[in-house]
Amino acid sequence: MPGTFRNTIEEKFGNILTWLLQVFGAILVAAALYIGSRELMGAAGRWHWALGLAVALVYAFLVYVFLRLLHRSVAERESPLLSAAFFLAAALTAISVCAWLSFALHTHLGAPYRCAQPLTIEKFCDLYGWTFIEMIPVVDVWKTLHIASPVESLSPLAAAPELLFRLLVAVPLLAAFKQWLDQRKKPA
Repeated sequence: MPGTFRNTIEEKFGNILTWLLQVFGAILVAAALYIGSRELMGAAGRWHWALGLAVALVYAFLVYVFLRLLHRSVAERESPLLSAAFFLAAALTAISVCAWLSFALHTHLGAPYRCAQPLTIEKFCDLYGWTFIEMIPVVDVWKTLHIASPVESLSPLAAAPELLFRLLVAVPLLAAFKQWLDQRKKPA
């Protein structure tokens, strides 16, 4: 019997370790996409704005692919970790794409923004991360914590990328999350 107990403990520990590695892998891949996309678009944009735009369009297509894969994985009741990986990849890549677009509008077309610090792609990434969390219904995280937006757009041109982010990325991501929650309530 002691061998059986030990085998059970080793099996449970192995399952937990496997799950933790999968979670870490999903987070690592999404983070690498985020940092890589932000840096590559920034470097391409410094070389020429058209090259930065071309790279941003490639990453925007990747966001679309991640959103499609997310909706498919939720609809087919795939592993929650797989759905979470697609969710994170879509959200973080979209944040860097929209941040680059806002930065490009500011530097090349003079789109006006207000910020307490110098405007960088990283500051715009903060804006889109803030916007995504702000869109979570009912919670009002930023209002509750009295934290203002890190960057404020001052014209329709400056606000256009944020509107695109809300409509084309954040709403589908939150809808997929709601669909996933609803499906978890139903029996398989």
